Parts: sequence; structure tokens; C-alpha cells
Amino acid sequence: MKYEIVQENFPDSPSGEEHTVLCPSGSKVLGGGVRVNSLDSVVVRSSYPAAGGSGWVGAALDTAAPVDLTVYAICAQVKNG
Repeated sequence: MKYEIVQENFPDSPSGEEHTVLCPSGSKVLGGGVRVNSLDSVVVRSSYPAAGGSGWVGAALDTAAPVDLTVYAICAQVKNG
């Protein structure tokens, strides 16, 4: 199975704001995750597949500052039939 890891960094995300990384056209998400790049005490608030398997959604909470996070999606081509 051929797969691709898609990622996007959100360096100044407001605390708790959700971000979605989409898979390329014709692909569906197999899994994903969130990496917190901030040095503060941060909690991952959400990490789940986007609607219809189109990508991955992630968010983190920090009471003191914006959050620096990266959202990852592991995507694979979908075969028809």
C-alpha cells in the first residue's frame, strides 16, 4: 500500500482552535496526530479524523499563550471497485 504523510504547522494558533490537514485528492486518511511544538504546559484538546476521511483535525490548549502545533495526516490512495 502506498501512503503519504501530510503535515502543516500552525505556529500561532489561538488556544483550542481546531485545524484540519487534508489528504490529496483521491486519498483517504488512515490515521494522524498532533505534535505540540510549544515549550509551555500544553494539552492536546482534539485529534480525530475529519468528516468523510478527508484528513485529520487537531487542537491544543494553553492558558498562557498561543499554541505552536503541527497536525499530521497519514493518507492512502483509494482504489475504485
